[in-house]
Amino acid sequence: MQNTSPINILLVDDRKENLLSLTAVLDSSEYNLICATNGEEALKLTLQIEFAVILLDVDMPIIDGFEVAKLIKQREKSKHIPIIFVTAHGDELEFVTRGYEIGAIDYIVKPFQPENLRSKVESLVSMHRNFQEKLQHQSFDTIRFAGEIAVGIAHEIRNPMTTVFGLLQMFKSSHDRPSDSMIELMLSELNQANMIMSEFLYLAPNKRVDLERKDINQLIRHISPSLKKLAEDHGIVLELNLKDALEVSIDPKEFNMLLLNLSKNGIEAMQPGQKLMIHTYLSPTGEIVLQIRDEGNGIEENVIPHIGTPFFTTKETNKGLGLAVSFSIAKRHNAWINYETGDQGTTFSIRFKPDSDR
Repeated sequence: MQNTSPINILLVDDRKENLLSLTAVLDSSEYNLICATNGEEALKLTLQIEFAVILLDVDMPIIDGFEVAKLIKQREKSKHIPIIFVTAHGDELEFVTRGYEIGAIDYIVKPFQPENLRSKVESLVSMHRNFQEKLQHQSFDTIRFAGEIAVGIAHEIRNPMTTVFGLLQMFKSSHDRPSDSMIELMLSELNQANMIMSEFLYLAPNKRVDLERKDINQLIRHISPSLKKLAEDHGIVLELNLKDALEVSIDPKEFNMLLLNLSKNGIEAMQPGQKLMIHTYLSPTGEIVLQIRDEGNGIEENVIPHIGTPFFTTKETNKGLGLAVSFSIAKRHNAWINYETGDQGTTFSIRFKPDSDR
């Protein structure tokens, strides 16, 4: 997406003839040249307008170019703007050094060569355009992602809410009291909607975590009866291979959800009689590693790019949030997830950094 709107360039010089000279050299339909005749005016403009580059004369009365540059670099809104000093002192080492220390990226020495000036400015303008286009693409990607999330939530919640709405409409036109089974059905559907929203909240990168120093093996053993029951319901054998005490700062509730989601994903990928293995160990680099391995047929190649994408699923009864939530939990704990997959099964490894490296 090419941005063709003119780029703002600020020219600062107390001498009008110098400004006329700069504007004559840089005159182009691609540039919006804005002039300031003193430092105070330049500072006000940098707060009001976004500039791609500033050409700043050093020898100005009241506030010289060095002081103006220093103030520009101190302000959050303008500190990123590249500054080119325009001066007659470019051959003085101390003078040049001071400018670079303040934050200038280049010098133009008077009298300047027009082609040299144009080349320097064009280079900085090109960098500015590229940066703005990247930001714009990121914004569009964020908006599109948010839209996909909203559509996914609406779709998942609409089903249980439609059931409840239909039953309430039926009871409204009837004099009979709802049966206990109907009430249970409505409560179940509302609970399903609530669970979807709760899972969605776990996707938030800034969700608060309550960290505690815990041995992850103890957490796994504590939840293992639930994991074993889930595995047995699918005819799967659960095998634990837990090494010595492995302590890390972690939110126990989030860890349990991470373990449950990845285990459930592995269990559902297998046939009865196959095995799900949960393994923990300390890596040579000091990382605490949780490994979950299944014996399924592996992840299909066309599915791999979508791993961790909210609401993407290949299963009819799955909401597609489990892996997305797992990746978010890992990120909040300064951990990362990698995986290996093939026709002999899939292994997810969650690597927690030592607390000293966090």
